[in-house]
Amino acid sequence: MDLKVIEKNFQRIRREKGLTWAEIADRAGVRNYQTILNLMHQGKTVTLATLERLAGLLEVDFWDLLT
Repeated sequence: MDLKVIEKNFQRIRREKGLTWAEIADRAGVRNYQTILNLMHQGKTVTLATLERLAGLLEVDFWDLLT
């Protein structure tokens, strides 16, 4: 899975839904958006569990982050 594609799609969907990084962090129960970015960049690959968590923050299917 291409991390750049996932990040690009995450940011596109976030903007389309009108969500701020602060709102995303709040949904995730973390202090700031940097924690979310770290989650996306935690390794060279992203696990299915991480994809599902990121998609859940945006209330979309995880496939939306991949296409």
